[in-house]
This record gives sequence, structure tokens and C-alpha cells, in this order.
Amino acid sequence: MTDISDCLDCPAGKACETKGDVTEAADLPDCAAGFYCTLTASTIYPYTELTNYYGPCPIGFYCEEGTSDPTPCP
Repeated sequence: MTDISDCLDCPAGKACETKGDVTEAADLPDCAAGFYCTLTASTIYPYTELTNYYGPCPIGFYCEEGTSDPTPCP
């Protein structure tokens, strides 16, 4: 990367644990089971109360490994 415009958001369902990581998306670690990563997650166990981009799976939903969107419980 040579310019800020070369930066990409961390892909959905993945964690980008190093700033400026140039790892191919397929080789990035999946978001852990019980958590969801829509984008920009910096760890496989993301936690936030400020955004809807990632965090623990909400009550009434389940999140398998690599989940980008929590699934409602039946």
C-alpha cells in the first residue's frame, strides 16, 4: 500500500488483527462462534456497545464461526 485510498475495510465474517494487514481475505481468521463481524473487526472476539458492526451475538440470535449477520433463533 502506498496511499490511504489503498486501505480496505476488513471483510464481513473476518477479523483483521493487524493494522494495514495485506493478508488475502480467505486467509484472515474467522470471527469466533458466538460473535458476529459485519466489518472492521480487529479481533475474532469483538465487543462493542457503540456500533452495529460487530460484537457478541445478541439475545434471541445465534452466530456460527465466521458469521457476519446474526441468525434469529427458531
